[in-house]
Amino acid sequence: MNLKHFEKMATISLAIVLVFTSLPRGPTYDAYVVVYTDKSQYPYFRQPVHVTGQVYYQSQAVEGGIVAVQIDYPNKTTALVRTVPVGLNVTFGYELEILSVIPCDQNGNPKSTFTRDGTAHFNVTVRNNRITPREALMVVTVCDIDSTPLDKVSVQATIAPESNLGFIAETTLPAWCSTGTGKAHVSVLTGWLSLNGYPYCPGKSANFTITSGGVPYNSTAYSEPIGGTEYNMTFRLSPFWPLGTYDVRIGAFYKGFSCFRNTTFTTLTQELGDLDFDRDIDLFDAVTILGIYGMRSGERFWDPAADFYPNGKIDLYDAVLVLGKYGKKY
Repeated sequence: MNLKHFEKMATISLAIVLVFTSLPRGPTYDAYVVVYTDKSQYPYFRQPVHVTGQVYYQSQAVEGGIVAVQIDYPNKTTALVRTVPVGLNVTFGYELEILSVIPCDQNGNPKSTFTRDGTAHFNVTVRNNRITPREALMVVTVCDIDSTPLDKVSVQATIAPESNLGFIAETTLPAWCSTGTGKAHVSVLTGWLSLNGYPYCPGKSANFTITSGGVPYNSTAYSEPIGGTEYNMTFRLSPFWPLGTYDVRIGAFYKGFSCFRNTTFTTLTQELGDLDFDRDIDLFDAVTILGIYGMRSGERFWDPAADFYPNGKIDLYDAVLVLGKYGKKY
């Protein structure tokens, strides 16, 4: 090889190196997210599922990102979507933002109390802060005081530049849900997480009251821990969700990078009345149900997993179910 040819090849090689090193690195290299559930298997009846994890940027766990969590049924349709922060220092300046979530009636008039076996409405306003249009998927997930998902409503729309988009989401409150303080959680995403969507901005929620038709009483909704470099999201299995394997889909956003991760959990057959899931109805189950007899949703010792005839209180129906099966093994 002569000197001129060598110099030419060296110049081409150097140019290739410079081009590749100057390209922006994608999320595969700069950011990634991990996800865990506290168990891999859960008894099916109203058990809490804890989803947690961390977002890493340049190999360091970070604070300040946002994470969307999508739970899909065994048939791959979506049960819920939530957007949660990573730590306390969530930055601002997002392309889109949720301006407000207001409980209301079907005409948009503010209303904060709704009855089980009815509907609840929420007036949502989302703003596009950019000078170009943005396609957005907006999801409203409604939960009761136990963080049990009750309904999910989604709206897909193009939001015009530097403008607001408002809509009213109508949701259903089933007859079995717990009374007390519920929450409507709103997420704004680039698309479904199953299609590699991720959150545009932090989620926003609004409290409302679910009653059984009588006078509402004071109650406190479950609050999730926030802080450090972890994200956290908790929900309870609905008493009527199917058995099988559920997908947990994660889409994270941090400093302009998006990243994704999936995991699964499985729900197992459970005999109603088996409170400790030891495959028999024994003294422990009998003592437990009698010890919380009369408790109502939102009270200190309330346990929705013992509300076998879901009505927001531990009553004679629940106690008779346990005592009537005493000694049964399965």
